[in-house]
Amino acid sequence: MIINEDILEVEFTKFVDFIQKESGEKFEAFITSKYLNEQENYKYKVHEEAKANLANKLWKPEDIGTGKIQQRVSSAIKARVNYNGEMVDNNLVNWRQKDSFSKKPNNEKLESTLFNFYKTKIKDSEAFEQLMSEGLSYQFIAYLFFIKDSQKFLPISQERFDKIFKQIGLSDFKTSGYASWENYSEFCSIIKQVQKFLKLKDKNATLLDAHSFLWILGNQIQAIKQLPNDTHEKTKAITEKLAENLPVSNTTKLVEAVQKTGPLSDGKYTDELPPPLTVEQLKQAFKSLENDPSKKVQNGFLMLKAHYRSPERKISAERLAKAAGYPNYNIGNEQYGSFAHQICDLLDYQPEMWGDGEGGWTNALCTVSGDKDQQGHFQWILRTEVAEALEQLGLVEKTDYPDAITDIANAASIIEPLTEKERDAYIKARIGQGVFRERLIKYWGACSVTGCEELDILIASHIKPWRDCPTHHEAINMTNGLLLIPNLDSLFDKGFISFNSDGAILLSPQLSYTVADQLGVKKTMRLRKIIPQHQPYLELHRDKYFRKTS
Repeated sequence: MIINEDILEVEFTKFVDFIQKESGEKFEAFITSKYLNEQENYKYKVHEEAKANLANKLWKPEDIGTGKIQQRVSSAIKARVNYNGEMVDNNLVNWRQKDSFSKKPNNEKLESTLFNFYKTKIKDSEAFEQLMSEGLSYQFIAYLFFIKDSQKFLPISQERFDKIFKQIGLSDFKTSGYASWENYSEFCSIIKQVQKFLKLKDKNATLLDAHSFLWILGNQIQAIKQLPNDTHEKTKAITEKLAENLPVSNTTKLVEAVQKTGPLSDGKYTDELPPPLTVEQLKQAFKSLENDPSKKVQNGFLMLKAHYRSPERKISAERLAKAAGYPNYNIGNEQYGSFAHQICDLLDYQPEMWGDGEGGWTNALCTVSGDKDQQGHFQWILRTEVAEALEQLGLVEKTDYPDAITDIANAASIIEPLTEKERDAYIKARIGQGVFRERLIKYWGACSVTGCEELDILIASHIKPWRDCPTHHEAINMTNGLLLIPNLDSLFDKGFISFNSDGAILLSPQLSYTVADQLGVKKTMRLRKIIPQHQPYLELHRDKYFRKTS
């Protein structure tokens, strides 16, 4: 696919305006940009650290089947680097994929493929297909290629880049649901075209710079939507005209027209999550797709019906995959998300997206369960609106599985006489910390303070207690929470510690030095990363829940 450079010219103007607005600097080059060095250039360090952890030059044929090669790859995908004085996690791979790979049993076939791939004993195309057959996801495989050669290959976040490609006039190219060597090759080829364009602006622009350029553009989609109407419409009209390959008399004048609208305005943050699709909307989408003969859509309905029939309408990606005849849970997970994506496109609906762009479309159909199945797999809970739509269209035979919130409401007579502590225990046991915990893991990736990565022991801790939240949305809002190791969670919950506006820990006068030391609490501790939306909750915690006096 060929990108229209006039579109890139317009998008580059937006990029330059954004950099200037965010950092107060005029963009000169990728390597010298203060903003890019703070926000994007950590990727170079991640690649360097991952390459060192992989240590593939030391691999020997006799290592195949011992688990050593899988351990080195696991170390490479979990690379953490010290960047600008802070420890930065590798967010180029979904945390669940990192966790899943690290727990894989020794697999001689997989290690043989990895050995031959990194020793260049097989073609890249063969390696890609073999890694797919081992159940590795598109994103994971792309990262393995990126480690091998960052001059040729790049990490991928399918959902996010599909939006970005649409933004630059490549609406027909999709990566979501199209995992293959041909698709990945085309993905890298498109970004190489962007690199070639950027070299006209910065002769030293790298392939990874082109990746960062597109990523920043994609992250500004919401902000662009919130520009004043006249500005947004003007930019949209220009981009659409270029995308249609209509003759453009003077690109410079078009770019100037965008510049006159001024730099990008701040996107407004809202605590409100996207409202779920209604039963009527879902029925409309299901009717539109029901007679689609394509295997992809019919398999989507097979998975949806299997989800409906599961106890409590709770199912793992592995069981979804089996319902549609897919060989492994990664393909099942991806195809379920792709099916949800089609539904969202039909309804022009944008569900809540994960931070890395992965898995967000599935949120239109279901939510994440707080517990795992007997095999230790994460599970999805079907939304009640989806269940009702399927029932009303007669696509399933009706069964009753009350969701947790309904169950709690029905149990009001049981809950009312309980003490506050007992009520907390009952409700948490029913609803779990599923959605809330998942969001915190997506944002933090490890303990918010210590960086501990043992997810099984970390607790999703509310800053403003859930019982004081006036809405369900606030109760599961990611910025109203911290992911903490048990001792810090207990101290924070009881008000013995809090955090100031820059993230530094505050110790209550009621917490003795001896106890603090015994619990491993240090005055130098701080939150690893916070954003402005955390501040109202942290301030509330300091004012209302923190034990300020002795």
